Amino acid sequence: MRRRTRIRKPESSNALRRLGLASPPPLFGRVRELAEIELALREVPVVVVTGPIGAGKSRLARELAARDGEAVGLTARYVQCEPGDVAASVAARAERALDVVPGSLDAALRDRPVLLLVDDAHRLEPHELARLAAAFPPPEACGRVVLWSRDALPLRRDPDGRRELALGGLDEAAARDLWAHLEDQYGPTPAGACDDAVVRTRGMPLALRREYARAAAGPDAWDLDALPADVRAALDAAAVLGVAAAPAAIAALLPDCDVESALAQLVARQLIDPLDDGRFAVHDAVREDVVDRMDAARRSALAAAAAELALDRPRGAGRQPAWEVRGGAALGLADPVDRLRFGVRRLIDAGETNRAVDVLVAAEEVLARRGCGGELEALVAALSGATGKQADALAALRADIAVRHGRIAAALEILEQVGPGRGVAGARRRVRIAELRYRSGDVDAAEAALRALAEHAAVGVRAGAAVALSRIALDRGDVDGAIAIAADTLDADRAKLPASARVRLGLALADAQLAAGNVTAARAALARAATVAAPDPSVAAGVACRLAACLVAEGRLGDAETALADAEAAARECDEAAVAEDVRHRRAVVGALRGDMAAACDALRAIVDARRQRGDEVGALRAEVDLAAVLERRGHVSAAAELAAACAQSADARGLAAIAAEARLVAAAVDVAELRLDEAIAALAALAASPEATAGARARAASLLEVARAWASGEAPAADALPLECDEIVRARARASACLAAGAVVDALDAARSASVWAERAGRVADMADALALAARMYLARGDRAAATAAATRAVREGRACGFTRAQVRGLLVLAALRRDAGDTDAALAYARDAHDLASDAGLAFERLIAAEAVEVIDPTAAGDNGESRDAAAATLSEPALRTARQALSDLGLTAARPYRVVTGNGQESFVADANPGLLRMEDRSLAIDGVREVIVRDGVQIADLRRRSLLKRLLFLLAGAPTRTFSKEEIVETVWNVEYHPLRHDAALFTNIMRIRRLLGKDGADLIRVSDDGYRFCAPSDYLFVENVAAA
Repeated sequence: MRRRTRIRKPESSNALRRLGLASPPPLFGRVRELAEIELALREVPVVVVTGPIGAGKSRLARELAARDGEAVGLTARYVQCEPGDVAASVAARAERALDVVPGSLDAALRDRPVLLLVDDAHRLEPHELARLAAAFPPPEACGRVVLWSRDALPLRRDPDGRRELALGGLDEAAARDLWAHLEDQYGPTPAGACDDAVVRTRGMPLALRREYARAAAGPDAWDLDALPADVRAALDAAAVLGVAAAPAAIAALLPDCDVESALAQLVARQLIDPLDDGRFAVHDAVREDVVDRMDAARRSALAAAAAELALDRPRGAGRQPAWEVRGGAALGLADPVDRLRFGVRRLIDAGETNRAVDVLVAAEEVLARRGCGGELEALVAALSGATGKQADALAALRADIAVRHGRIAAALEILEQVGPGRGVAGARRRVRIAELRYRSGDVDAAEAALRALAEHAAVGVRAGAAVALSRIALDRGDVDGAIAIAADTLDADRAKLPASARVRLGLALADAQLAAGNVTAARAALARAATVAAPDPSVAAGVACRLAACLVAEGRLGDAETALADAEAAARECDEAAVAEDVRHRRAVVGALRGDMAAACDALRAIVDARRQRGDEVGALRAEVDLAAVLERRGHVSAAAELAAACAQSADARGLAAIAAEARLVAAAVDVAELRLDEAIAALAALAASPEATAGARARAASLLEVARAWASGEAPAADALPLECDEIVRARARASACLAAGAVVDALDAARSASVWAERAGRVADMADALALAARMYLARGDRAAATAAATRAVREGRACGFTRAQVRGLLVLAALRRDAGDTDAALAYARDAHDLASDAGLAFERLIAAEAVEVIDPTAAGDNGESRDAAAATLSEPALRTARQALSDLGLTAARPYRVVTGNGQESFVADANPGLLRMEDRSLAIDGVREVIVRDGVQIADLRRRSLLKRLLFLLAGAPTRTFSKEEIVETVWNVEYHPLRHDAALFTNIMRIRRLLGKDGADLIRVSDDGYRFCAPSDYLFVENVAAA
C-alpha cells in the first residue's frame, strides 16, 4: 500500500507563506476586448472568441464569469471542455451549472436570461460540436453563449446568429503593467528586458511571463531538463493532475519531495499559477509539454495515484479543507461527479481500464441521480479497451445510459447484441428488452414476452413484468385489467417486493385508477408510492407528475402547476430523459389548459420529434394525440384533424385502443366545430359508450355529443344532461354552445358569462377567451353595444396572448360589426380582414366563410377579390354549417339587409338583421316597444296591442323612436296627420291622443311622455328598447 504523507497546514509553512505573497495577477488591459464581447452579445446569441494558446482566453472567460454578465444583464455560468468530452457531457455540465432539468439546455438558453461561457471548445470533435450547437439559442432567445477556442470552430455560417472575435496580445501599456506586477511580486529584471520582451511576444500574456522568468532567473528558467529534481517532480505531478491542486495533493503524490520549496520555485519561474483559494494550476501549454516529455511508466504511476486521491472516501461529511487529501478536496473537486470523472480519467491514463469500468459501474447511480448521464456517456466512450466481464458490464451500462436518455432503439440494439443472459439477471434483462420493444411500437411481441415472465419465480422479475403489462393493458383500453394486474401483484407479493418494485407498481396502479376516473384511489396509490421511496428523485418526479394529472382532473390547475414545479425540481436531480420529458409533456398539457397554447404546441412538437428520433414510438404517439387536442382547442382544425387521423390509424395498427379513442375524440371535436353533425354524432355516441376510452375521454365525448345534438335538433339540452365528470367550466361552455344552437339566446348568454367568470378565477385563459367571444356575439345581437365591445376586445386580447385563434377571429368579427354600426368603415374592414386572414391560416372554414361575407358586406367593392375565398370555404361546409353561418352573420348584423332599427334608452340607434324578441331581451326590460309586432311590453308582460290603433301607433312610434328629443306640436302634426298645424284644430286632438298613449304605457305613462313649452318628449328608462322595421316603412 502506498505510504501516505502527512502534510502540515499551509499556515505553518514558511515556504507557503512566501507563496502567499504571490497572488494571482489581476486582469491587465482587455477593456476593448470585453467591450467588443459585450456589444456582440447584445446583437447575436452566440459569440466565438478565438486566440492562440497563451493569449489569455481562459483568464478572460473567468473574468466575464466573475462579473456575472452584469454588463449585459445576464447570469453568467462557466463550464470547461475537457479532453475526451462529447456534446452530451458538456451539455450535462452546463445543465448542472444552470440548475435546469437534464435534457433542457436548449429550453434554458431560449427562455432564461443566462450567459453560458464554454471554455476550450476546440477540444470537441467537429461532429460533437455540431451536436452541442443544436442547443444554442436563436436570435430572439433570452440566453447567450460565448465559446472560447484556440482555432476557428467548424460551425456553419450564421451572420445573424453568431459573431466571431479574435483575441490577440495585450496592448503595450497593459503588457508593461503585467511586467511591472511580476517584478513587484518576484523581483526585478535587467534594464531593457521589458522593452525587448514586449516586442518579441507581441503582448501575449503567457509568452510575456516566460520572458520575465528568463530575464529574472536565467535563460534556462523554462528548460524542463534544467529544473532541479524536486522542482521537476512537482511540475510532473501538477501536470498529471491536470486540475488546480493544493500543495497537499502534490505532496501526496510525491511523499519524499520538498513540495513547498518546489512550488515556490515553479511560481517564481511562472510555470504554475497561484489561485485565490491556495491551489496552483498549470497552464495547458506547459502541461501538454510536460506530459509529452514524461516517461510513460512514471506518467502511469502518477495517474494511478492521482485517481486514488479523488476516489478515496473523505473523512466525514460536508466541505473538506484544502489540505485534506482524501475525496478530492485538495483538488477542488467538491462535487462527487467531478471526483468520479477525474478518477476514471486518471485510471484510463494509467492504463487501468478494467479498474475504471468497475469504478464507473459502481458509481453509475451517483452520476445518474445528479443529472450527469452525459458525463457517463463520455467516460464510457473512453473505455473501449475493457475486456472480460468488464466488457459485458460496460455494454449493460451503455444500454442503461441509452434507456435513461430515452434512446429506445439504441438501447434495444445493445441489449439484443449482448443477449439476455441466464438466471434472474437474465430474466430482468428480458423484462427490460420487452419494455423497450413495447416503447418501440412492437406491442404484440412485447406483451407475449412479458406474459411469459409474469410467472417467473423471482418476485422482482414478476413485478417488473406486471408494471409493463399494466401499462400495455391501459393503452389497449383494458382499464380494469390494468388495475387488476398492478393491484394483484402488489397484494400477492407485497411482503417480498423490494421498495423499487413496490413504487413502480404503485405508479402503474395510480395511472390505471386515474384512467378509470377514480381520482381519490389514484392519489392514495401515489401517496403510498411516495412513502416507500421518497429519497429517489426519479420516483419523486413521477409521483408529482401524476399528482398534477389528478389535480387537473379535479380542475385545480394552480395546484397542478405547483406539483409540476416539484416534479421539475426532482427531475433536475436525476438523469432520466423519460422523467424530464414526462414533466415537460405534462407541463405543456397544463399550460394549454391555462391558455399558453402556442408554447404548448411548440413543446409538444419538440417532444414528438425527440421521441421519434430516439425510437420511442409509443411515447411519440401519446404526445401527438395531445398535440392534436391542443391544435383543435386552439382553432387549427385542419392540422388537428389530419394529425388525429394519423394517430388513430397508427394506434389501431398496434392495437392501442385507448390512444386511438383519444385521437378519434379530437377528430370528432373538429367535426362538431365545423358542424359536420352526422359524422360527429355517430363518432361521439360510440366514444361515449366505449369501454376502451378513459373516463375523461368518455365524459368529453358525452359533452360534445349534447352540443352536436343541439345543433342538429335545434333544441337545448336539459341543464342536467351534461356529464358530471366534466368540470363546471367545460359544462358551462358546452351548455352555452348547445343553447346557442337551439336559439335560446338568454340561456346561452348566461352560460357563457358563467363560463368566463369561472375560467378567469381558475386561470384558464383559453376557456375564458372562448366564453367571452361567444358572450360578445350574444351581447351584440341583443343590442348591448358597450358589453359587446368590452367582451370582444378582451376575447381578442386574451386569445392573442394564449394563441387561441378561434377566439381571436370571433372577437374580431364582433368588433367589425360594432365599428360598422358606428360608421367607421375603415376600422370595420380592417377587423374583418384580420379575422379572415387568421381563419384562413388556421383552416377554420366556418369562421373564414363568415369573415369573407363580412368583408363583402362592409365593402361591396371587395366582392371580386373575396369571392374565391368565400366560395372555397363554403364548399367544405355542410348545410347545417351554412345555415349557422347565416345566423351568425345575422346576430352580428353583418348582412347586406338589416331592416330593423333598434333604439336604446339614451337614443343610440343601430340596425340589425333579426328582431327576435328573445334575442333583443325584451322580456327582461322594464319597457320595450316592439314596432315590428306592434305591441308594448312592460317587465316581460305584453300590456298593449297597437295593431288596430293606427293613429296612436304612428304618434307613439314617432316619440318612442327618438327618446330624449323634444318634438314641437308643428312637427308632430305634420308627421302624424300629414297636414299643416293649426292650434284650434289640433291642440285638443293632440292632447287627447297623448293621454291615451300614457294610459297604454301604464301607471307611469305621464312620466314617460312629458310636455313643455317646446313640445312633447319621450323620457325612457335606462333599459328601454324600441325596434321597428324601417324596410317596411
